[in-house]
Amino acid sequence: MHVVRSAGVAMVLWAVVAGTVHAQTTTLRGEVLWRDGQPAVDVRLAIVGQPPEVVVRDGGLFTHTLTGAPAEVTLRVLGRPEMEVLYPPQGRTPVPGDPDAVVTVVVGQRIGDAVEDRIDQDLRALRETLEVRGVSEDDIRAVLRSEMDGLVARIADLTEGAVGRAVAGADQAELRERVGRYLRSYLRTARDLADAFRLIDVSRDMSQANFLALYNAMGAYSDAYAELDQGLGGVSVDVRRAWPGEEGEALAARLSGLLDTIYGDFHQTVLTLRGPLLVIQARHNGGDPDREELRQARQAILDALPKLGESLAGLESDVPPLMESLRNP
Repeated sequence: MHVVRSAGVAMVLWAVVAGTVHAQTTTLRGEVLWRDGQPAVDVRLAIVGQPPEVVVRDGGLFTHTLTGAPAEVTLRVLGRPEMEVLYPPQGRTPVPGDPDAVVTVVVGQRIGDAVEDRIDQDLRALRETLEVRGVSEDDIRAVLRSEMDGLVARIADLTEGAVGRAVAGADQAELRERVGRYLRSYLRTARDLADAFRLIDVSRDMSQANFLALYNAMGAYSDAYAELDQGLGGVSVDVRRAWPGEEGEALAARLSGLLDTIYGDFHQTVLTLRGPLLVIQARHNGGDPDREELRQARQAILDALPKLGESLAGLESDVPPLMESLRNP
């Protein structure tokens, strides 16, 4: 009986332990890329403390079962000493709580390794040239030290410049997206407004449905204009900062000119439509506007429409080349 109870207890303990181990497994999903964003296929990774190794397949993706529930793991590249995990920093990545989430891993050769090889080649070539010409060892070392001192200073400048250009590139991308988003939204509603007035005959009495179509088009335009004004306020200063020098000045001037056309030309023409529409609205809201007042309101709209169409056509032709210049200044 004692043996039977021991066996039963052992089975229970095994079941508890097995269930605990099973409950503590975690799935890590990752995407491994080269520096240029291409899938790093066939790269071998080690997840420190989590055997076996990971061999990246299928477009740079991998799935690995982790023992326990670690909050963070460290990844290392195997079999290629020249390759390192460039991102995440030091190869350490948090383990997402969502088992379907995919962590990004970037691998490649450190820039410094390639630079070091080139420095060695250049210094050896300089030494050999001086040795053949009979230059003394002391003078050779002095020249080599001078070369290295100049290189250190130059690398400091290059590092600051390279980082600055990378940051500027991110700023430029954000500005392109922001400018394009607000301009596209504004032009779309401006076109809808112009089309509504073009398609509905305001020279005679219009139905309630037609009036509401014009009213709604004006409302949508007003919202888009307010968003444009808020979203692109001060954007010319941002462009000058992101594209330094003459390129930034030229782009900022073009963008300012386009916005001035919107604010001072097209939008001002739209504003002239509001008064006449209020007169027409009064007729639909049970008011009794004077016949001559109603005629003048209709004529004011008809007089404004050609200018509205001409101004809009100019904007629609100016925006695409501006956006292209923001991509390729």
